[in-house]
Amino acid sequence: MEWTATGTDGGTIVASTLTTTFKQAGKQEVKVVATDVKGKTQENTLSIDVAEAPKADASFKMTKQQVTAGERVTFMPVQVYDGTTYKWTLDGASPRTSDQPYVTVSYDATGTYDVTLEVTDANGQKATSTQQIGVKGVAPKVSFDVSPAIVMKGDDVTLTNHSLYNPQHGQWTLVNAQTAVQCEGLDVSFRPEVPGIYDVIFKATNDVGSGKVTMNRALVVCNADSKTGLSFMPEGSAKVELSKVPLTKGQGYFTIDWWMRPNSLRAACNGIGESKSTFELMTTATGKMCLYIGGKCAQSSDGFVIANEWHHYAVTCSSPGIVCFFRDGEKQDYSSVIQQIPELSTFSLGTDDAPMMGTVDEFRVWNFAFNDQQPEKLQGYISKPLDEAGVAAAQNEGLQVYYKFDQSSGNVADATSNANTGVRKGFGPDGDAWTSSKGVFALCFDNKAEDVTEKYLANYKAPFANTGEVFNDVYGFLYGSRFMTLSYWKLDNVAYDEYGKDTKSNTGAAADNMIANYLVISTGQDGFVNVLTDHKVYQTVELPKGAYVFSANYPGDKAVQPDGCYVVAAEGDSLPGTNYLAEALASRALGEKSASLQNSVFFVLTEPAKVSLGLLASMTGKQALYIKSFALKCYDITPMNGVINGCNGIKLDGVGAETPADINAAGNVYDLSGRRVMVPGKGIYIIAGKKVAR
Repeated sequence: MEWTATGTDGGTIVASTLTTTFKQAGKQEVKVVATDVKGKTQENTLSIDVAEAPKADASFKMTKQQVTAGERVTFMPVQVYDGTTYKWTLDGASPRTSDQPYVTVSYDATGTYDVTLEVTDANGQKATSTQQIGVKGVAPKVSFDVSPAIVMKGDDVTLTNHSLYNPQHGQWTLVNAQTAVQCEGLDVSFRPEVPGIYDVIFKATNDVGSGKVTMNRALVVCNADSKTGLSFMPEGSAKVELSKVPLTKGQGYFTIDWWMRPNSLRAACNGIGESKSTFELMTTATGKMCLYIGGKCAQSSDGFVIANEWHHYAVTCSSPGIVCFFRDGEKQDYSSVIQQIPELSTFSLGTDDAPMMGTVDEFRVWNFAFNDQQPEKLQGYISKPLDEAGVAAAQNEGLQVYYKFDQSSGNVADATSNANTGVRKGFGPDGDAWTSSKGVFALCFDNKAEDVTEKYLANYKAPFANTGEVFNDVYGFLYGSRFMTLSYWKLDNVAYDEYGKDTKSNTGAAADNMIANYLVISTGQDGFVNVLTDHKVYQTVELPKGAYVFSANYPGDKAVQPDGCYVVAAEGDSLPGTNYLAEALASRALGEKSASLQNSVFFVLTEPAKVSLGLLASMTGKQALYIKSFALKCYDITPMNGVINGCNGIKLDGVGAETPADINAAGNVYDLSGRRVMVPGKGIYIIAGKKVAR
């Protein structure tokens, strides 16, 4: 079928149907000619009255005359006509242009912006209209990234701001357990000097307000290059069997230490040794590490081993069977196993009943126990690999086996002169076994915190002082004035028996003057009720900006049942309840029976603040929690050293922090050996191919 129509731009159109646009008003004719398969034709003509098209109209409206940054707004024409095209130009918006009749956008920055609509009607006539929309400010929605995430100390690190809503100022705070550094600027490049695993806190500010985001474990700074580790793949079958058993029958003193990154934790995994009935170190699904000697077990608390993170682990055993569990050079737990090592037939990494699940590096066995009261000696061995001289010195101390895993194939070489080769069994291809161990040696023990407990906390250790008032005397006829009201500590959500408060049946934190005047929280015994919910015992103090560690320490002579109990630091006049712990500066569930570090929380104040420090307890049935002391340590937040650029041109500790514009204006700077210099000091450099004195 052939179509022709007057008043249109088209000529003859061959199609079964015709869709067209008339460009002229008045009486128009549409003619169709149909031809059958035999060539016979038939035609028909239709007259159509075409009315005048409305004039192009660019009038439009918007859903809101004023919006806040980030809020969406829609613009739409007052009338929409067939054959009309639309072109939107939206200054400052996202998106900035559109060819659709309706457009929905948002604005990131405050201000007043033009919105322009240009329409073209079916006759080619154009019309344009412009209106303005106001955008109110909103505090930045903070986002950033850290690249690269794992570096050697002295390598370049870039902190990049991706925050929305026009942040005008940024503050970066990087903290780990040893140091805290800070720098002002939106985008910063620097060279970290102190090894460790850093949380990165970025605060972005504009005229309206500020926002803050913390990225935990965002930057890993290593003290040395660990090169490669051994990945035990496939899981369940891969093991390394030592050619010589490194422990002797009846040996009472030893240390086993290694770096490990478990892929996962299962009921029995990461075995080292032979078997539970003889000698075996292993980990449970809850992160508990167990040492079996002759079927007897010493164990850490849950959470000691952490999946998917590199940590250094060490287990020491000293007479009479005292076992200490270290993580990252600090004692975490202790236990005991009074049993002598029997004669062992084999010794391996990965055992039949506890396969190794992950990657291992820097494995060592010693014939003595590092002193848990003086961890400095152990710490001196775990922050970098031992060189040849270091290995020789360590052998004189008692090092028996040392696997560096710095190879790409074959059995595992022993770095000591004992030649105790590790025979690999059940592994897949070499390419799957030898893998990068980036993240090892991210430790530093040089910086020490200041103990500020006495400066900010009162009545913080046993014997805990009391007010002279009895706290609970339900069993006063048996115990006398045993449980006394604590001095200086605030208590919220104290529980009572059915007779009410006046009966002195208080259940909550008290000083126990029968047991060393420890702080005790007890339920279900000694006159205390069975249920205690969200009980808070705390002190509120004004703290300057800094990085803090707050600890609650157990006594060594009392068992504890701390289920449902937390050590908490929170801004404000009180502690949050259990369901709101995410709002705290930091919180941590108390361990079963652990050294002080297991009961510590780490938090950072980027400015002075009122902070509440203490315990949150929800206990049911027969439980008792004893605390011997509290401690508060502080690290100063110091200016960030090694800044390359982006720190608002501020000089920190003698390091010139040039802005990107400064560097671009000067061009690349090289020393006389051809190495690029990011922050040149005084001297002779090559700039733009010429020697220049600066």
